[in-house]
Amino acid sequence: MHFICTTNLIETFRAKYPTTFDYDGNRSILFTIDDEIPAPELCDCISMALTYHRRKKE
Repeated sequence: MHFICTTNLIETFRAKYPTTFDYDGNRSILFTIDDEIPAPELCDCISMALTYHRRKKE
């Protein structure tokens, strides 16, 4: 799952979920076809991405 690399989203995800996901630099969360997706954690990351600009202004 790719994110805009000029944000601090992956850094935030990595701090909150250091061992839950595999990351690719400051750009993406990596999954393989056989991965069991941790849905609650992924939903949290997606929520943070969708509200990034609103939170950034606070």
